[in-house]
Amino acid sequence: MALYLFLPKSRNWVVSPTSQREKEIDTYKHEVQPNMSSLHCSLLRPHLSSLLKINNGLGYSILPRLDLGIRKRKFTPDICIYPKMNRELGKQPDVVKMNQMPLTTVEILSSTQSLSSIIQKIKQYYFPAGVKSAWVIIPELLAIVLYSPDKDDYEWFKSGKMTDPATGITVDVKEVFDVD
Repeated sequence: MALYLFLPKSRNWVVSPTSQREKEIDTYKHEVQPNMSSLHCSLLRPHLSSLLKINNGLGYSILPRLDLGIRKRKFTPDICIYPKMNRELGKQPDVVKMNQMPLTTVEILSSTQSLSSIIQKIKQYYFPAGVKSAWVIIPELLAIVLYSPDKDDYEWFKSGKMTDPATGITVDVKEVFDVD
């Protein structure tokens, strides 16, 4: 079955078989469509990065908005948590796209994203590439959802403390959303 698609980058309509259609839509979502942020994301990202560095960051490098190279694609989680990196700026070459996967990724759900697209990205790309845990921060619900590759289910946190199984990092859920 053929399907006609309009590709905005080329401004052309093309005939595409169904299997190719899914590939092109996926490529558009992840590579062409700009990653739109929101006010909540912009408030939470630096706050959570600081919170992680202050409370738990001694053995870890907390890296916001780092590009990851997975299966010839680029993904940019809001925060990546790596084992401590001892890098001296100016003495080692910079890395534009990391091929070494973080232990943990943190995605902050913005109003321009769907929860299902983030879950799909975690399960289809992050976990097969070697990420050990993933957090989804949902600002509107004041909740954190924790995913692990070895569990089919997830853990939902709206209060109390959450401990990441991959890093042992613990956060107080209330503190995460207290951005004042």
